[in-house]
Amino acid sequence: MRENEIKRDLRSLSQLLSNWDKNVKNPNVLNNDLVFTPGGGNINYSLERSTPLIFKDIDLERHSIPSGIENLNSNEKDFEVHLNILLSEVTSDDDPNFDPILRLGVAIKVKGDYIKADSLKSVICSWHLDRDSTATSGYSHPTYHLNFGGDHMTSFAIAEDGYFGNLLLLPNPRIIHPPMDLILSCDFIIKNFYKKSRHQKITDLPAYKTLVDRASKRYWASFANAFASKWNNDLIVKNLSHNNVIGNH
Repeated sequence: MRENEIKRDLRSLSQLLSNWDKNVKNPNVLNNDLVFTPGGGNINYSLERSTPLIFKDIDLERHSIPSGIENLNSNEKDFEVHLNILLSEVTSDDDPNFDPILRLGVAIKVKGDYIKADSLKSVICSWHLDRDSTATSGYSHPTYHLNFGGDHMTSFAIAEDGYFGNLLLLPNPRIIHPPMDLILSCDFIIKNFYKKSRHQKITDLPAYKTLVDRASKRYWASFANAFASKWNNDLIVKNLSHNNVIGNH
């Protein structure tokens, strides 16, 4: 069954993360705190804000801001990525002509502490991936979209006026992005926040590649077909259109 396969794959992911050079602080959260809930025959799981999956010792690219933080010694900085997710999907078999996802929210928070001029500083940024309705929006609103900000940042901005200085924080643009379950979300973080020389120790493993391939088949085939359906009528997806994918309304 689809749900059993998903649970098996998430247990395998937890084991792979456990063996990856201690880059994940709490891989067992996928076994102990990932909550599967019954829902009228649907598959529902969540990783709540109180129990995020935490990636530690991330790499910072050149030209990061605050300027120069990427050059600090390891004892002068501590940066992590926190992952939360809520996903609900139908229990149908893999069908490239049907989008299985009913609800999706992926929150990725990057937080860090660093020392500058003998003073401890704290910084934060976040990204959010949603499945959302395009019907009522007055702006371009792809069904699956990635945007900068989200609750992790807006809560600070609301609580303290001027918290982010001169940064302008908007809910748009909503960037077209394929959906991500827990496996694909982890893959997104691993490949974007660690250098290749570090992440290939896990991403080159056949078992890891198999997990990502299976997750891609579950969630990306229908998305890709809906996107391409404008140019190929054989790729019509029953419940997701080209216009939904690109945000036209």
